Amino acid sequence: GGPFDFVGDKSLPPTVVAPDPSGKDSAAAIEKALRRAKPGEVILLRGGTYAGAKVRATVNGAPGAPVTIRAFPKETPVLDGTGVKMALYDTLFELTKSSHVVLEGLEVRNSAGRGINLHECANVTVRGCSIHDVQCRALGGSGEKLLFEGNRVWNACLVNADNAFVKAGKKGGWPATVQTSMRDDKRPSTDVTFRNNEVRDSWGEGIDAWFLDGGAIEGNTVRDCYSVLIYTDTARNLRIDRNVCVVANDRFYRAALKS
Repeated sequence: GGPFDFVGDKSLPPTVVAPDPSGKDSAAAIEKALRRAKPGEVILLRGGTYAGAKVRATVNGAPGAPVTIRAFPKETPVLDGTGVKMALYDTLFELTKSSHVVLEGLEVRNSAGRGINLHECANVTVRGCSIHDVQCRALGGSGEKLLFEGNRVWNACLVNADNAFVKAGKKGGWPATVQTSMRDDKRPSTDVTFRNNEVRDSWGEGIDAWFLDGGAIEGNTVRDCYSVLIYTDTARNLRIDRNVCVVANDRFYRAALKS
């Protein structure tokens, strides 16, 4: 239990979104439903592949009546970025300036940029999602009262695969796998929790608390990520507890080229 749990408005029937059988423009159907969402509404995503575009929307629920975007029971909706033109710091699924939202059970894959991003959000939960095969950061964002819980992340930060940045003579600049961000006004994000996530086999730091004031990194399993498994930078008032960190493969070591 917690402040992010769904309290539904039973007077609102759920909105059901299904992928186009042809695979074309299916992602646009998700964005259209998000833009129309009302506080207390549940958006159910049927299983299958949603392709053709990025999803970016501003969604606002209300205290006790969040907008809930979740997988249809026993089905897996997949947002696939194959062929979608994106810059490295663009995002395949982004909520921007959103509040009181729960996102649950979505698979995001094959992004030329980021996977799931929250930009300037408040009281938003990302739970039980799978994010993999993305070129930049898989999961994270900026804002206040954010919860990332029970997600699975692998094969992220592929732009840095095989130590690419160091091999190019760079001392930094690669993305982290799961990370908080600075607010637009340069303040730190506040009250962000990463709980019970699995983060593995990625070419950026595993979980990175960056420009964060308040929150927790707890109960996560972080395995074989680049350079550092759990990292804090310009962070304070942070609890780090009960995480399992495993290094089983030395290919993710950060090392300069040997002469």
